[in-house]
Amino acid sequence: MIRRLEISGLVVIERAELDLPPGLVAITGETGAGKSVLMQSLTLLAGGPADSSLVRPGHAHALVQAVIGLPDGFWDGLSDDDPAGQLRELVEDECEVVVARRIPADGRARAFVDGQVASREAVGALVRHAVRFSGQGDQRALISPAVQMDVLDAFSGPAAAADARGVRRMRRELAALDPGLDVGQHAHRRRHRQGDDLGCRLGVAGLGEGLAEPGAVVVERLLGLLHRDVAALDERLRVELAHRAAGVDALVHQRLGVARVVALVVAVAPVADHVDDHVLVKAL
Repeated sequence: MIRRLEISGLVVIERAELDLPPGLVAITGETGAGKSVLMQSLTLLAGGPADSSLVRPGHAHALVQAVIGLPDGFWDGLSDDDPAGQLRELVEDECEVVVARRIPADGRARAFVDGQVASREAVGALVRHAVRFSGQGDQRALISPAVQMDVLDAFSGPAAAADARGVRRMRRELAALDPGLDVGQHAHRRRHRQGDDLGCRLGVAGLGEGLAEPGAVVVERLLGLLHRDVAALDERLRVELAHRAAGVDALVHQRLGVARVVALVVAVAPVADHVDDHVLVKAL
């Protein structure tokens, strides 16, 4: 429960301090007195959006701060994926915490727990465990399948509720893996296409004999050699290639090996319908 609420520089409120006793507390006032601002302050603590328009004119910042009492065993009862759990190591007293939200007139809003900067999501999750917002039309939420499942899980008991949270967590983890799986499958298909293309080029160029490795492995090896070696070929090799067109295969077998010949061909003389030594030398 909220034991104390402090507000300063927020919209129409210059400064307000409320000590909230246990039980029902009713706040009344005429229009424009700031009742809605009190609700807005709780929304800010719960992680709601904030911008500089909320800062009262003449103030450098708006500040909302609350003292929240937590029941025994609160932290141990949090699920593994609850953002509030990361705040446990920051709090000084596990039964009472001070949360705050500071909105500057110029800059980014920040959230705090026991005087230390913390993530807005984590602080908001903690406050939402202590504050429940209800308003007109809330009954319409009962038609939501998600709400109905939550009610059913709660009625089934703590074990069923824990199992339901575990299932939701696993679904989120699976959903997080899907993009990586798609990327991996796309890369796998691309490498196979590159391997098939290189295989065709090698066959046309007459350089593929003796390469018994799968196309994908050839692609990997060739691309690596391209980046490391093609840029490092010195001017002497280029001159020798120009003067010894007939001996290109023998020269590069001696200098770089079969794989480097293929990398050189792919880099500087893409194979069309046919490749001969004169075409290669002209490209070099």
